[in-house]
Amino acid sequence: MDHSITVYKKIKGFTLLELLVCLSIIAIIIVYAQPSFHHIGARQELSNLQHVIQQHINMARSHAITVHSDVVMCASANLEYCQNNQWHHGILLYIDRNKNRQLDVNETVLTATATQLKYGSFAWHGNASHPNTVVFQSDSGLPRGSIGSFRYCSFQHPEFSQDFPIGMMGHLRSIESTKCNKTTAE
Repeated sequence: MDHSITVYKKIKGFTLLELLVCLSIIAIIIVYAQPSFHHIGARQELSNLQHVIQQHINMARSHAITVHSDVVMCASANLEYCQNNQWHHGILLYIDRNKNRQLDVNETVLTATATQLKYGSFAWHGNASHPNTVVFQSDSGLPRGSIGSFRYCSFQHPEFSQDFPIGMMGHLRSIESTKCNKTTAE
């Protein structure tokens, strides 16, 4: 007869009950924290968009003066050619040598930037002569004739809805927008 002693090792770990309690606590924290993440994301999107617009304006003014040609900023969904009312997808900046406000095959694209907006919509509200583009003139680098305003409308946080008017000297300002509804920048 074998009189050996069986030794049981105590295995360290979580019981099913402890695991369920931990997962429940994590789920509750996520539910309460998610709106804060959305708020932070919306604020960051607005800040990034303002910087992107300012960078495009600065680049357009600089190139218009340097190459003595009009530089056009336009909306683009595919980042290959201009498309009306697609600012929420992307922005094209190109040298418009023949001044027809259309991106032709022989014209140079300076930059193509995807805006990739998740928390709001974005649109350009130009004047009658430039309703869909911003044109920086070859002689001065100024957006003469392209007076208007970009509008960012936050989907869930109206306090982040902003208008970005471009002045006659090409300076960008930021003012709170009162013209946004809940779904569009129109």
